[in-house]
Amino acid sequence: MQSPPSFRKWVNQVLSATRLPSATILLSLHYLNERVAHFPETVSSSENQIYRLLAVALILGSKFLDDNTFINRSWSDVTAIKVKELNQLEAQWLQLLGWHLHVDPEASNGLKAWLNAWEDYDRKHAAKQARLSPLDTNVQRHHPSHRDRYSPYPTPYSSASNRSYDNLHSARSSQYAGTPYSSVDPWSTTDRQAFDDFYKRQNRYPSLTEIDDVNRRASEERARQ
Repeated sequence: MQSPPSFRKWVNQVLSATRLPSATILLSLHYLNERVAHFPETVSSSENQIYRLLAVALILGSKFLDDNTFINRSWSDVTAIKVKELNQLEAQWLQLLGWHLHVDPEASNGLKAWLNAWEDYDRKHAAKQARLSPLDTNVQRHHPSHRDRYSPYPTPYSSASNRSYDNLHSARSSQYAGTPYSSVDPWSTTDRQAFDDFYKRQNRYPSLTEIDDVNRRASEERARQ
């Protein structure tokens, strides 16, 4: 059974904004699988439940693995879920886990299964990309200004942001390069020139790193007042 287009669109939006590394995504999926398997009574059949479960799973995975993680207000901007609700859902999940987020990566029936599945997909994807494609004589398709590689989905924050970001080559951007999200992967290293050009555009959607930076500076400004 395929997920609805609206959910796939939301997932593309969140992953494009956060640029989470594959390890964080896989750990988050493991948390989500464990939640559904061991605490099914806490999972409702509501249509919007999957958005909240995946959002909080990504938050937990990011906070456990990443030293420089995002604040929940920034996650709220990207996921369109209220900060108060994210805080409550995160606390409830942590209580279910007894605040124990560590998992054994070598457990064959746990995280290792996700890692193996990812590696298998990655190999198949690389092999598919390496195949020689037919010669395309359409000159317009090779024009460097094509933008179908980038996620067209705005975040709730983007409508209020017209900032120009000129200095965005951070360690976070470089460490997340190379994830095989095919055509919707804006941080793929297969076209570095286009990637750099993407960051220089005036009208583009901000990443979670940028949103987080704005929120942190706003919080510091309020604290000084």
